[in-house]
Amino acid sequence: MKLNHLVNSRRWVDFLESTAMGLQLNLALRSLTEPAIGLQAPGVCPDCNRVYPRLTVEDLAAVKTFHPRSPHQNEEGHEFVTRNSEPFFSLPVQDGLFLIARECPCKTATGLLSLSQRAKVAQKLLSAFLDTLSEGIAGSHAALEFSALRQINQILLSLFRGESGASRRAFDLILSALIIMLDADASWLEYRDETGEQRIFKGEPAAIASHLRMKVPGEILQIEVEGAYTKGSLSLLRPGDPKLAASLLPLMAQECSIVFEVEHLFRLMQSQLSRLLGALNSAVFLVNEHMQIAYLNPAAEALLHQSAFSLIGISIGVLPQFWADRISNQVDEPIRDYKTTFHRNTDSILLDWQILPLRDDTLVAGWLIIADDRTDAYHWQEIGRQAESFTTVASVISPLAHELRNPLAAAKGLLQLVQRHNDPDKVSGYINLILREIDRMSILVNEFLQIGRSTGGHFESVTLSSLVEDLLPLVEGESAAGAVEIRCNLEPVPSVRADPGQLIQVLLNLIHNAVEAAGPEGRVEIDLKSQGDWIVLEVSDNGPGIEAEVFGKLFQPFVTTKERGTGLGLAISKAIITNHFGKISAANLPVRGAVFSIKLPVEREPNEAPRPIDVLLAVRDEMIAYPTEQVLHAAGFTVNIPKSIDQLSDLADRCRPTILILDSAATAKQLLEIRHFWPEAKILIIGEPKSPGNSPEIRILPKPLNYGRLIELVRSMVGINPPSLTH
Repeated sequence: MKLNHLVNSRRWVDFLESTAMGLQLNLALRSLTEPAIGLQAPGVCPDCNRVYPRLTVEDLAAVKTFHPRSPHQNEEGHEFVTRNSEPFFSLPVQDGLFLIARECPCKTATGLLSLSQRAKVAQKLLSAFLDTLSEGIAGSHAALEFSALRQINQILLSLFRGESGASRRAFDLILSALIIMLDADASWLEYRDETGEQRIFKGEPAAIASHLRMKVPGEILQIEVEGAYTKGSLSLLRPGDPKLAASLLPLMAQECSIVFEVEHLFRLMQSQLSRLLGALNSAVFLVNEHMQIAYLNPAAEALLHQSAFSLIGISIGVLPQFWADRISNQVDEPIRDYKTTFHRNTDSILLDWQILPLRDDTLVAGWLIIADDRTDAYHWQEIGRQAESFTTVASVISPLAHELRNPLAAAKGLLQLVQRHNDPDKVSGYINLILREIDRMSILVNEFLQIGRSTGGHFESVTLSSLVEDLLPLVEGESAAGAVEIRCNLEPVPSVRADPGQLIQVLLNLIHNAVEAAGPEGRVEIDLKSQGDWIVLEVSDNGPGIEAEVFGKLFQPFVTTKERGTGLGLAISKAIITNHFGKISAANLPVRGAVFSIKLPVEREPNEAPRPIDVLLAVRDEMIAYPTEQVLHAAGFTVNIPKSIDQLSDLADRCRPTILILDSAATAKQLLEIRHFWPEAKILIIGEPKSPGNSPEIRILPKPLNYGRLIELVRSMVGINPPSLTH
């Protein structure tokens, strides 16, 4: 299509102007082969009366440099800046022709679509109609044009939220398209709304005036337009092909009906739900009675990871099934649900949501969906419940363990004395059995207490590769009995700061479990590597993997799949690794088997600056210290724990905490010393302090400890906006 033909076509100028006005743009069509010819509309912004400046030779030269000689319609556009520092977007629409889109500065906050997105909508519509002018209208072209026209109308209605001007722009575009498609002299729409009789005319003014004056029979085709709440008529004056016009006019009437319905839906929504739409943190979707998405806010775009540009006018099938199914069933009462799992790509999030039917008298005109991503809030609630569980277990088991240890030790001593006398062999055998069982009970008690014990032991520089190599002889004998192959891939890695005895206990436990899981003639692999500031050690096997029912509670005390297991090995391993500021996790391998992964921080060099951490926890009461440590680790905070508050000075050159958590026994002198070591640190005291001081940086959390409140306080003190933990 030659550009000079378009420039001389009043119909095409009207159509371009209608498209531009609908999208609140200034649109220009230029040719790479005819740079002197151009078409631009509108010339003036209809809202602020600003005159759009003409594009300069330099502007067009920049576009020509970017675009190829004969661009394809699917080529991506490009953003430029004019000589007057005005942004514009260029896109090819047909061989030799390209579209330039600008917006008035008064339109920069349209809210829904960017300049480039609206330019692409215009490109889609103009390309379809240029093809029609070049090749004539056919079934495929008509379908493409109706699809483009419907999308642009739904978008511009959403842009202006049902304002009266939006519907007029939509009708204006429909009438202009009708004239182009059917080579008619004019077209108009007549209807009645709450303000009275309305008439919208497009086309040759002289032809319209002549028809209205003469009313020659047979000159016009007319069809009724009916929406749910509005009626009118659509007229076409002297189409080039009356037969084709008779087949396409009903489709255009349907487009007008959709505009009526969407406009009514927006007005209804604005009158009833304006406060809800103001809750920008909630995802909001508006669905019309045709099961199409008519509006969604930015929070809804973020929830679905899709833009409004790609969703408006689309069927509700793109929404999560639990919404789409209910709306498809024409739900006519408000419904809501909580903690619904929504799978988004590889993520799973938890939603609280509700569907509200939008009524006009007894009819349902559409539905409003409001959803909140509550994943973080439910996560913190679960962490708080786990912490309370930790406290309950520790408060019950720890006193019991201490009470059992003394009589067990006394009984063992007495039985050893009896064994030294000349008792019969049978009695000696019984005594040996009793001693063995007592030893086993003592080990069980000590192991369980170790779960609740904070950082202890002798920490030193440890090379994990050497540690693993030293352990291999201990596990090879056990693995040889079952013909289990043990493979090692130990890369050279930096050292870690650790208690070697405790790490040996963890490694032996994981390797022992892997050998048992692999079974006869199985395989166990031990891999060691660096990963940034972490050392990663993985123990994997080719056994049956971890059963789904125990996977989520794998590291909890007394969880075991073994007939004679205590269920404490992995719980102790997690406590030890956590106390080393590390992480331990488990996963099933893709084909067969499982892998346990340990991550430990690389040892800090002696001359290295103090390492920043989130929390330094100096609380003497282990009934508070242990669950507090666990809940902070679970919430993603880095935690360091001195053996006592008196040893905080030993950490002054090793770490730089954001928060110090102390118990109420902290004295004024100790607080002054802490201020000397870490003047910028904030302090959180658990319980009523003896000397709270007057510093605003000191916060107090009373007993009994509320772990949900603890998380909120710590998050706010490190500068993270805490989610609400209450529903």
